[in-house]
Amino acid sequence: MEENEHDCLAVVQHSISPRVDLQTDPLPNPDLILFTDGSSHRLRDDLLLAGYAIVDLYQTVEAYALPPGTLAQAVELSAFTRACILAKDQMANIYTDSHYAYGVVHDFGHIWKNRGFVTSAGKSIKRSQLVLNLLEAIQLPKQLAIIKCEAHTSATDEISQGNARADQVAKRVALTQQPILQGLRQSYNLPLPALEPSELRTALQNSSPQEKRTWEKAHCHYKDGFWMASSESVHITDLFQKDNCRMYQIPALLHIPNSNTLLAFAERRHGPRDEDADVLYLRSGTYDKSLKNFQWEDAKPIRSAQLEQYRSMNPCPVYEKNTDTVFLFFIAVEGSKTEQEQISSGKNAARLCYVTSMDKGQTWSETNDLTECTIGHTINTWATFAVGPGHGIQLRNGRLVIPANAHEKQSNNQVRVWAFTFFSDDHGESWQFGNFVSGEECGECQVVSVGQGNASSEQTLVYCNARSNKQKYRVEAFSEDGGKTFTEGQLRKQLVEPPGGCHGSIISFPASDISHVKSYPDIIKYHSQSDDDSLDIILFSHTTSSKSFEDLGIYLNTYSGRLQTWTKPWIIAPGKCSCGEGSLAQKGQLLLNLLQPLVPFILMGLHEVQPAQAQGACYLVWELGGLRKFMLS
Repeated sequence: MEENEHDCLAVVQHSISPRVDLQTDPLPNPDLILFTDGSSHRLRDDLLLAGYAIVDLYQTVEAYALPPGTLAQAVELSAFTRACILAKDQMANIYTDSHYAYGVVHDFGHIWKNRGFVTSAGKSIKRSQLVLNLLEAIQLPKQLAIIKCEAHTSATDEISQGNARADQVAKRVALTQQPILQGLRQSYNLPLPALEPSELRTALQNSSPQEKRTWEKAHCHYKDGFWMASSESVHITDLFQKDNCRMYQIPALLHIPNSNTLLAFAERRHGPRDEDADVLYLRSGTYDKSLKNFQWEDAKPIRSAQLEQYRSMNPCPVYEKNTDTVFLFFIAVEGSKTEQEQISSGKNAARLCYVTSMDKGQTWSETNDLTECTIGHTINTWATFAVGPGHGIQLRNGRLVIPANAHEKQSNNQVRVWAFTFFSDDHGESWQFGNFVSGEECGECQVVSVGQGNASSEQTLVYCNARSNKQKYRVEAFSEDGGKTFTEGQLRKQLVEPPGGCHGSIISFPASDISHVKSYPDIIKYHSQSDDDSLDIILFSHTTSSKSFEDLGIYLNTYSGRLQTWTKPWIIAPGKCSCGEGSLAQKGQLLLNLLQPLVPFILMGLHEVQPAQAQGACYLVWELGGLRKFMLS
């Protein structure tokens, strides 16, 4: 008889692991992400105060004091046991920085149990009942990963922050002896529809009569298997119409503050390649409140935004409020030299240029070439560079910031691409450039200011969200000096990149800009870390597929002293697409453009941004920061 194949690794794993499917690496798309920690703090020689904490990415789940005298290892085992009980019947990632608790789970706890909780020398294992309780609790989750993370790190990624929060709460509850019990969120994947179109269509076809009446009451209409928002709330306008010989790419949007004017820019091209770019085009729109839509002038070229024998690319506008001036930055690229040719040869062919308008885009100045006076000899170390694409920003202190990226030549004849900014502190009279974002290699980027909602703060942070050409995720960095220097770039795994990367767009605004919505008090209550309305809302538009340029979506985040967790995306354009560029226009209104065969722009009120396609729901909903589900109406 043929013997069964023997798998030594499987036998060893079975002998040491309390469950065969227990993972050491994070599960994808878990229901729960928990962090545990314990504290055993000696207040006096004769008094040891102890407590444990379980937190998630957003809040404290529970934290309890344990009997005085409880030692650190017993506290850690108790915390782990409670976390597994809370994760019953769910997929959970549980993080710890405890070597002891991690070892009990993955290495020797199950061995102790099989030996009857005695050592090889015959001595009894301490805390055997706590270990047994933990081994039994490990069986409760549907799927489980227990992951070791680094302790006491200053990193700003969500895992490090969650672990640090667990440590802080555990110490507080041990010292105060006051329990904290906020409970688990009902779902970690609430925010935005994640169903495939076919699945969503089936779900909506099976809607109850009551739900269908709710759609109709909300003035939605049924089309192609979906309940769609009313045309009164969503308007689509093809701003740049493709014809047989011309197409438009690389759009940018700029709202003129305190006005009803929106400026839309794009490159006109004679074909799909970069070298087919020709001239920058503009369409100016004026918001008509009675129609709840923009009225657009005809598209027209900005003829002055050119250098002879150069093609104009990457429009990147910014508004200077003190002089009421629009700056339109762009790069002028010599002849038909492509970006790849410049990178391969190490010979830059791009120049840094801008034009200005003091009448909201009706007329434009001649081109100003800043290459020598701003970049100077440094350009000899760049194979090429670009601004944007997208839009710039003006900070509270008046500084103008233009996102940019450069391909820096290396000593090994290679190049690396880095994000950075150009900035001006004198209303655009002169310009400088800052340091590259270090760490993860990243290129095309956009920046927003955060901390805008905190009027008492002198400092406004700059948040950079950049394209990663080589990794699968977006890169994030912060600047405390207005974009001159940035923290080391970190991958944000909630924001995926397609192969080769793709440009994305980001905007931010104070939550107080939507103070007219009914749920505004809830937003402040559940998302701000202080009693004031210092919360900022951040919206990011990008392709949501990690495999191809498909499914353009919007992610949402909040900032109140620190960046929260990004929501899952709301897919606003299923199927093939490219990048999105967003700009705030009017209070609480969002403009997005989608690069498909045409360049349509979708205008919608922020309170209507979630369409009538929400899974199993009969209302329009955002979940800000992933903390609380509410209506924006």
